[in-house]
Amino acid sequence: MTNPMGWEVRPYENVLSGKASNGFFAKNDLYSNDGSSQVMWVGDVVNRMYSNFYGLKKITVSEQDIAKYEVHYGDILFCRSSLNVDGIGKASMVPNNVPTRTLFECHVIRTPLDLNLCIPEFIQVLTTMDGFRNQIMMKAKTATMTTISQDGIVSNLIYVPPLPLQTRFANIVQEIDKIRFVMQEGLKKLELTYKALMQEYFG
Repeated sequence: MTNPMGWEVRPYENVLSGKASNGFFAKNDLYSNDGSSQVMWVGDVVNRMYSNFYGLKKITVSEQDIAKYEVHYGDILFCRSSLNVDGIGKASMVPNNVPTRTLFECHVIRTPLDLNLCIPEFIQVLTTMDGFRNQIMMKAKTATMTTISQDGIVSNLIYVPPLPLQTRFANIVQEIDKIRFVMQEGLKKLELTYKALMQEYFG
């Protein structure tokens, strides 16, 4: 919040490669298991570093919809409307292994980052910090739901460290992710072993 390193400060829109946009809308009865595309909803975005693309709802859409709403690595997705005030403006980054023909839904705002200026892992973490969150909450509007506009997101000020420093940060994040994965797999194996022993002695 105080920027003690004296990094450059910019409006968020100045690190984007294109305009912010709201997502795809379709009625629920149009979704089906044999759809040719899949759609990220708010629950696939909020409280995550990486947007979820597993087990998404499927739908068949036009190529125009694909061109307009398909997500790519470098996109930061924000929650546009939420029943929970704390959920508004929460963001995740689209991972680089996201499947093709994955869209984002209308309660989500997409902001495409300029990867020559910033690294998605850094920006996603920055959106969780008080300096950014306070700006979001000041611009949010609450009626039956809490909402925020595209301008309410892209007008927020962010600090932009040199790109090599952001890259170093992203590399650390990736190493932590690897360690987390190994630990989670270890816990799964311990849980299976525990259940097997319980079955053997008490089954």
